[in-house]
Amino acid sequence: MRETLTIGPVTKLIGCSRSFVYRLAREGKLEHLKLGDRQGIRFYKASVLEYLQSRDWSNI
Repeated sequence: MRETLTIGPVTKLIGCSRSFVYRLAREGKLEHLKLGDRQGIRFYKASVLEYLQSRDWSNI
């Protein structure tokens, strides 16, 4: 089974807001799993790590 993360740890790993993480999910840049109306979504840890590796860090 693939490891998943809630929104809180994802925002800390990426260093951004909750709305930015949700936008990444909508744009297909973070693979996620929807758990129903009230339970929210979970993000696949491997997808979050891949996103971090793919970012262009040269302009920081």
